[in-house]
Amino acid sequence: LEVERLQRAVCAALFLNAAKRLPNGAYGLCRPVDVARAPHVRFRLHPGSALAINQDGAPADFVVFVEALGGGADASLVHNTRVRPEWLPELAPHYFEQVPAGRAGQDAPP
Repeated sequence: LEVERLQRAVCAALFLNAAKRLPNGAYGLCRPVDVARAPHVRFRLHPGSALAINQDGAPADFVVFVEALGGGADASLVHNTRVRPEWLPELAPHYFEQVPAGRAGQDAPP
């Protein structure tokens, strides 16, 4: 329970950096700030990330991250944590109404 409280606090602080796992294993921003450029930006978890080397084999469907390093196919998310998709509209209702399935990398509906 304490871990979840910390994850929720991090999610509330980093909601702009929320990313959803895509079918190819990459991550896309849930709601890009710069919709003209960001919908096509894809990330991988940094190889040193605990989420990238997790032992249970279940990849994180949604994460928030502190920083993205690199560019193009080499862009990676560092300092990240797993979050639940329902936390996004709950903790940042002014920014997210909902994160519908399959809309990662696209602007949220008005």
